[in-house]
Amino acid sequence: MDAIAAELGLTKGTLYHYYKSKTDLLFDCLLQGVEDGRAMAERAAVGGGRGAEKLERFLRLQFQTLAGSSGSSWLNADMSALPEGQRSEIRKRSRVVDAMVQKFISDGIADGSVVSTEPKIAEFFLIGALNWLPRWYSPDGRVTSDELASIFVRIVLDGLRSK
Repeated sequence: MDAIAAELGLTKGTLYHYYKSKTDLLFDCLLQGVEDGRAMAERAAVGGGRGAEKLERFLRLQFQTLAGSSGSSWLNADMSALPEGQRSEIRKRSRVVDAMVQKFISDGIADGSVVSTEPKIAEFFLIGALNWLPRWYSPDGRVTSDELASIFVRIVLDGLRSK
């Protein structure tokens, strides 16, 4: 809490005014991340197009957040410190985002832009791969986040797009 307060230019007491515990702060951060993920999926969906195009938009939006310097990540979350009720709420809201991304894949299968596959497994594969990005990517490296997003999308969709 000291480090968070210092980063925000607040006192630890101010943080505890808004959050009664560290786990409540963690819950709020994770909840915000899930809501950001939902907003990204909604934004990808309203752009229209074929399933693969919606999926690509979602992946690029995720890269902007995960490889950027601001924003949250609903993906990269360890919920083990949360009480079961809060973990359950995060899982429930995350399933909404999962379903949206799985629909992009299902839509792609239906419109021929994605090969026939199991949407749930494909979505879990993609989210798992995205989860690792903040662990190894450095914005100071030789590849920009946009270039990395293009590489990721090419690897993923060229393996999923129908020929």
